[in-house]
Amino acid sequence: MTDKQEEDGQQERSPSYDSLFGGRDVDFNLKSSARSPSQSTPVNTTSPQEDEETRINSSEALPLWPGSDPTTSLSWVKHGLGVYPTWTISPRVESIVATLKLAMGSDQDYAVRFLHEGAVSKLYTVFIGSEAFVMRVCLPVHPGAKTETEVATLNWVLQHTPLPVPRIIAHDSSRDNPLGFEWVLMSKVEGRPLSESWWSTSLGSKERLVKQIAAFSAATFEQPLRGGIGGLYKKTADTDADHVVNEDERETLRHMLDLTRRIERLMPKFFPSPQPDANKEMEAIIVNVEKTSARTMLCHDSLSLDNIFVNNKGMFKGVIDWQCISCLPVHEACQFPAFLRQAYDRFVEPVVPSYIIDENGAPHTAYFRDYKQWEITRLRRLYVEEMMVHAPGFVDVWRDGKSANLRDYEAAVQNCDNEFTVETVEEWIEAMEHGRNPTQLPKRLHEFLAG
Repeated sequence: MTDKQEEDGQQERSPSYDSLFGGRDVDFNLKSSARSPSQSTPVNTTSPQEDEETRINSSEALPLWPGSDPTTSLSWVKHGLGVYPTWTISPRVESIVATLKLAMGSDQDYAVRFLHEGAVSKLYTVFIGSEAFVMRVCLPVHPGAKTETEVATLNWVLQHTPLPVPRIIAHDSSRDNPLGFEWVLMSKVEGRPLSESWWSTSLGSKERLVKQIAAFSAATFEQPLRGGIGGLYKKTADTDADHVVNEDERETLRHMLDLTRRIERLMPKFFPSPQPDANKEMEAIIVNVEKTSARTMLCHDSLSLDNIFVNNKGMFKGVIDWQCISCLPVHEACQFPAFLRQAYDRFVEPVVPSYIIDENGAPHTAYFRDYKQWEITRLRRLYVEEMMVHAPGFVDVWRDGKSANLRDYEAAVQNCDNEFTVETVEEWIEAMEHGRNPTQLPKRLHEFLAG
């Protein structure tokens, strides 16, 4: 079959090999990499050095600031059926500088510039002397634990993988500081997002980048964590948020609740008990949970073009956005990274004469869309080849149809309360309730929802 025939054939079948997810066991001390402000460590009053991190002794060195009230600065806003965090108090530059002086020393010059605002944090460029850093100031959506998790995750990645990531300089997971917020100071990843540099980055540079990402994936797969799902560092934090449901929403919520119960009743089909099941056909497609769920691995599930940085020569400089990264079961974690996911592959390189040319001689935007799809197809092939060499078990899990069944189930659980996907999930539930095999559906649920 030619590449063109293969490409045309994809339009009529589910791209099963494009399932979003598809070694040795090592126990990891979930708390060993976390740096807590409550630990009794002296404040570093010198300039940050390589591989050093300042830890804040808030209980002894810092007074009780207004930020110690966990309700300060955070509010929850209702939008549709969702509730989202919002800032009621914005961090002040003067407070950031005061906090840094306490942590890093008052004998240095500090300059702070706003950089970016995310859903639960604000980023600032911090200049200490002539050196630039990035400071994340966090809303207390998960007090203490979220910051400690980000710190522990970055430390683990630096220690156990070859991936270039920000280096932690200092952090405070409490709010007992002049700023009144949790914060993390880290080294700055130079360059620009690949999303802004795609067309100026050569295919060769992209291929070298993919090889480095594959080396990271192989390293995390070969160093699994036994039985732990979630952040590398976790501690209990009780948070409450009031949510009033109006009458217009009640019917939708009842529907979602009904779907949740139906999904729960499907659990024996996907997660069987040790006792023999009379349904032999279903036993043939389910996975042995004891063999798959016991192993988890660190997974950056947002390795998008926005979070991959390259310099002006297209050289890979690092990956950002580690604040909500967790350990997942291997059947969920073994996947194409986000920037390599696409619904269909294009094996034939587009040629300009095949597209409409405008009055200035430039091809139609469809040409660039298709060319990018062709490039990603080549990069996907390369990623699989690299993983087959460095971590063949990763590819085995990824291609295993039994693991795909679990990914479908997980997709149903995660999306049954999403007003935009609830109908799709219900169709899948009905098919499963009527005994259909997931492979008989037009497309895998987890593929459809992710595409």
